[in-house]
Amino acid sequence: MEIIIDNKLKEITGRVIILLESLEETPAAVARELDHKDPRKIYNIIHGKNYATLRIIVEILARYKNVNTDWILHGEGEMMERGIDGPA
Repeated sequence: MEIIIDNKLKEITGRVIILLESLEETPAAVARELDHKDPRKIYNIIHGKNYATLRIIVEILARYKNVNTDWILHGEGEMMERGIDGPA
């Protein structure tokens, strides 16, 4: 069971990395958008040092309303939903 969870976290984190890189913002800028004072969590996710936590995923989905929840969690559909603007 632990291996399945680990693999799922790797997959989700991979999609979070793709998303963060597509924003074309620095880790510090993304951290500011998510109201984090320290960009290390974002930097560590982008550079593969940590998995994306549920908290980070929820914060991303709350801040970037056009991100497709099904894509980030399951890899289904497009990364961005159509007709919805960027950050809230």
